[in-house]
Amino acid sequence: MSNVIEAIVVNEEGVKQELVRIRYINGSPVPQYYVMKLGERLILEDVDIAKNMILPKREGSTWKETAIGTNQEPSGSLVDIEVFRLQKLKEVGEACTAIIHSGIELNEKRYSLSEYDQIELMAQLSSVKEGASQVPYHADGELCRMYSADEFLSVASVCMAFIFHHRTYCNHLNAWIRRADLEELKSITYGIELPLDLKNNMMKVISEFQQ
Repeated sequence: MSNVIEAIVVNEEGVKQELVRIRYINGSPVPQYYVMKLGERLILEDVDIAKNMILPKREGSTWKETAIGTNQEPSGSLVDIEVFRLQKLKEVGEACTAIIHSGIELNEKRYSLSEYDQIELMAQLSSVKEGASQVPYHADGELCRMYSADEFLSVASVCMAFIFHHRTYCNHLNAWIRRADLEELKSITYGIELPLDLKNNMMKVISEFQQ
């Protein structure tokens, strides 16, 4: 079992949240210093943060700790659904990162794309754009060597398109997760086909990016 905090506003003055790192009200993210309104529920995964950061400001405002089984199917209550939604966002985010980090295959060579690799890629790309005729780089398991500007650009363009595709897909998948009901949430996994409206928007964004 894990715990969440369910802050429940029971008067018109509300509960002011301050510096809460995970904050969702009625399924939507809210900014810092948000003053909760009557009937809203604030769902947090981190109990210690919640106890320290949710401040009852008026007599009658309150919060309570609720036990939620993270490995159990959501019961349908508001708390369960919002925790499940947060778990889905984390799940697809981690899947997206793992796929990007695994990199690409190009000309029978693999180019990993960890955060460090992406920083290095952008640094060398900047050098080429500034006029360098060659830059040092390497595929996985190979010694570093000098790539001509054209050779490096061919690698970099494939890498950048790969990264952009997955980040854009994950962005649209997150949008679906944030609006989905419980039954939809259960079916969403990384790689699933997007609903038509999100799919069309993603294709539009990618098409404009490639122009």
